[in-house]
Amino acid sequence: MGTVQYQPIIVRVAYNEKQTKRVHKKCIKLFGKEMVTSMIFGYNSNIFFMIGPTGSKLGWDPHIEFYAAKDLFLDWLHEEYVDDDLMIELTYPSWGDLETSIEIDGSL
Repeated sequence: MGTVQYQPIIVRVAYNEKQTKRVHKKCIKLFGKEMVTSMIFGYNSNIFFMIGPTGSKLGWDPHIEFYAAKDLFLDWLHEEYVDDDLMIELTYPSWGDLETSIEIDGSL
């Protein structure tokens, strides 16, 4: 069989709808339209969307491609917003055959 570990990415951007749309568009470009949810407009100017897990087994092509896209996304965020006041938080819930955990990458 193989090991399955579901690892979506939840993105929260605060206070800036224009930049959130830019980040969302970049995610669609990197991960594919079918993997990225619509934006959810929460209270207090918080905007959320999720990059869904592949459901693929560890080491299979979809899993490898997801992590390559994740690395490109994080590199892009750090390049584009290194000195910006934009507040971006990423949450990485993880569950499956290996473990259950939640990791939060605070404001980037």
